[in-house]
Amino acid sequence: TLAIQVAQGWGWLSGANIELWYWDRFRGWSENPNQLALYCAIFGTLALHLATTTSNRWAKFLAIASVFFTFYVGRLTKSDAYLYTSILTCLTFLGLGIRTWIKTAGNKVSLSRQALLLLLIGSIPMAVSITPYVLSEASTLENFAKSLTKDNGGEATAETAELRLYLWDAALEKGVQSGSMGLGPGPHVNRPPTWERQFDFLTRPFEAHSTVLDLYTQGGAISVLALAWIVGTAVMSAWRAKLDALVALM
Repeated sequence: TLAIQVAQGWGWLSGANIELWYWDRFRGWSENPNQLALYCAIFGTLALHLATTTSNRWAKFLAIASVFFTFYVGRLTKSDAYLYTSILTCLTFLGLGIRTWIKTAGNKVSLSRQALLLLLIGSIPMAVSITPYVLSEASTLENFAKSLTKDNGGEATAETAELRLYLWDAALEKGVQSGSMGLGPGPHVNRPPTWERQFDFLTRPFEAHSTVLDLYTQGGAISVLALAWIVGTAVMSAWRAKLDALVALM
């Protein structure tokens, strides 16, 4: 379905009177671009899991293709959160993959294993030695990082950060005011003042845009603890089964 949405978004197929773009951000059939970005984050990691566990060549090929395609669609949404979580997921997956490979190799001595161990041992002094160069090129790296965000790290990124910080602070305050018991289902955060610039007609409460804080304001501390138990159990199960992609997904 993602392929159909992209084809409609670029005008290759009829969009059936569906508004597929939110300004310059792709949202497909979703209500907003961030929702589509969440789907891409989940589906991309599941495709990575399939690519690393299946023995069927065609399934592996399609899974790898799906990883790259979902990342492409996720970047079309211009979601900064998707970009950051994708980078973190990749780093986590690589770290877990190296751990699994070293452990499964056991006491076997191989050239690739020895080279990896030497690289890991030498990574610390190497990092120290290149620190002056990295600091001298800090502005270049900063500009590159900004180029990956929406609006190149300009006003749109600043407004998004301001909005998120306001919502998180307000949600935490609402949860504390309820005695950590929760206020029941539904959004409870007041409309942020930064939002009045574009959507002055919206008066309804807002969500916190954070799963943990939304649970805290609605269900209290017990809901947050329940979520932590569910996620922790799932992570431990995937860890014991050495399903690195699923651990990274968590």
